[in-house]
Amino acid sequence: MLRSSFSRGRHGTRYPYSLCQTKGCEAYGKSIKRDTLEDEVGQLIKQLEPAPILIEMAAAMFRRAWTHRLEQAANAMRVAKQQIADLDRDIAKTLDRILKASNETVIRAYEAKVADLEKRKALLTAKTTQMPESRGTMEHRRTGCLFPRKLLENMGEYPNRPASRGVQTGLRRPHQILPK
Repeated sequence: MLRSSFSRGRHGTRYPYSLCQTKGCEAYGKSIKRDTLEDEVGQLIKQLEPAPILIEMAAAMFRRAWTHRLEQAANAMRVAKQQIADLDRDIAKTLDRILKASNETVIRAYEAKVADLEKRKALLTAKTTQMPESRGTMEHRRTGCLFPRKLLENMGEYPNRPASRGVQTGLRRPHQILPK
């Protein structure tokens, strides 16, 4: 188990270190430079690649989720357009009733109803124009998801995560991390 901390240099400069806190370890209480640790973890991550069956399975999962999301978006657009058509029909019926009505109170009530229907129609129309279109294929979106090495290269620097490490032996138990 490593604990991260900073040491101060002679002129007040702070240097990042990790200390081993595993009792009984030959490196117990010894400091390890963060850069050294990150380089070793980075080298280990560069070696990681999933098995081909995992890549296929993850790609199938991504593809299925992508098509499901596209179907949901298309269904939402279809429902919104149907609601707009229903509102148009309701507005037309209410306008016909206004023309047939002779009482001023009834006409004002119908006009208020038409105004409400027009407002709802405007909201739905705005909603349909704001619905996103398809933003490329699933294949463009999954780059880097399956290979930690690509993620690491895209990050620009190594993630600040503790690792099990010995001072003389380097990273411990890499066989548990590396694929078989």
